[in-house]
Amino acid sequence: MGWPTVQFDRDEAIRRYQLGEPFSKLAKAFGVNHSTIAREVNSRQLLPRKRGMVTRFPIQLPPDPTTAAYIAGLIDADGSIGLMGKGQQPRAAIYNTSKELIDWLLAFGGRSHWSDPNKYHRDGHNRKLQCQWYASGSIGVYILLKAVLPYLVIKQAAANRIINELETRYPALKQIP
Repeated sequence: MGWPTVQFDRDEAIRRYQLGEPFSKLAKAFGVNHSTIAREVNSRQLLPRKRGMVTRFPIQLPPDPTTAAYIAGLIDADGSIGLMGKGQQPRAAIYNTSKELIDWLLAFGGRSHWSDPNKYHRDGHNRKLQCQWYASGSIGVYILLKAVLPYLVIKQAAANRIINELETRYPALKQIP
């Protein structure tokens, strides 16, 4: 006779784990031991969270190819893909002045930063606020670039370079569908 089966919403626990919630908080929320959550994660053979990697899946694009193609067009036209800073952290960004567009992109995750052009330009009296929406961190950038790669035209080589760099740094990323 083995241990009694603990009843809790396993799918919800896994979803929250993938969004970055730690074992301890999940265990408390579901009234189980943290090792129960760990066993469930291991049984589903999920990508382990390691030091040096983003601890959550911040970008969640819908499987709809039209949305991925639209985001690819935005990246090609108004975006950038590259490695940033001293640590060469991956980043994919879209720059725009439309609050509605940035809010729509934020529904898929990522972050945003608004900048006031009047702060940097003497003649900027009639300039609009500009927003930068971006995916940062290894997993977020990887998920975004894999989703939009087939639809990129101008920045496809840059996306391939970053994807290859991330797969070299973190071979476990290849497990992400």
